[in-house]
Amino acid sequence: MGGYEEDGRRYVSLTGLRARGWTGGMIHRPLGPPDRLALNPRFRAAPPRRLYRIERVEAAQRSEEFRVVAEAAALRSEAVRAALRRRQEDVLERIRAEPLDAPQPNPDKLELRAVEHRARSETKAGPAEGAGAVGGHETTPTVGPPTSAPGEHPTPTPSLDPSSSSGPGPGPGPGPADHTSLDAWKVDYLRQRLFKQYGRLLDGIPGGASAALWRAEAVALLNQRIYAAIAEAHPDLAQECEKRTSDQLLGPPPW
Repeated sequence: MGGYEEDGRRYVSLTGLRARGWTGGMIHRPLGPPDRLALNPRFRAAPPRRLYRIERVEAAQRSEEFRVVAEAAALRSEAVRAALRRRQEDVLERIRAEPLDAPQPNPDKLELRAVEHRARSETKAGPAEGAGAVGGHETTPTVGPPTSAPGEHPTPTPSLDPSSSSGPGPGPGPGPADHTSLDAWKVDYLRQRLFKQYGRLLDGIPGGASAALWRAEAVALLNQRIYAAIAEAHPDLAQECEKRTSDQLLGPPPW
């Protein structure tokens, strides 16, 4: 990787040097200026590529100076990784220790807020989408009304008017399928409220692809704690919260 041959000589580019374990500072010290500047054949406007003779690179790698510089660079890299690990553990410990209090509006108000939240979500993202960012932090997808497996009768979706009647029988109020959907909507609403309030606990996780897994772990832990707080404050929603937590731990289905 990063090797070139020109004028009967073999050269190594900066990409090739990095593949061999060289850092920017290491290149400047033992190697110094490049042996050749070559135009990029694909992008003529790009800066010339710096090429180093393979013999000089290999000789430098055998030198004492290279060994000392390489060891110092490795120590710095390990110190950076250790600092990031400490920061990650601090964030996770903060999430574990923070008391989470779920709001407890009266049942009618909670149902109304949940339906309104669902309606706003469908207006913004469409009924088939439920993922988004809350409080500046990426969230896991919310779960909408249950869907049917192939061959099953489709589950009716309740009206967005909580006072509407569903199914036969006198008096307003949702039917059994509607209650299942409303439980999911209530958990969505409460989770959004809690994530907006406690999303600050994720502060301190660095950005970038290298920290993506750490951030996913922290978000998953915060979601678990949020669902536990909702279940404790609203025992009637415990089954839906347990389902969310189980789905999160198991991951998406393989199909």
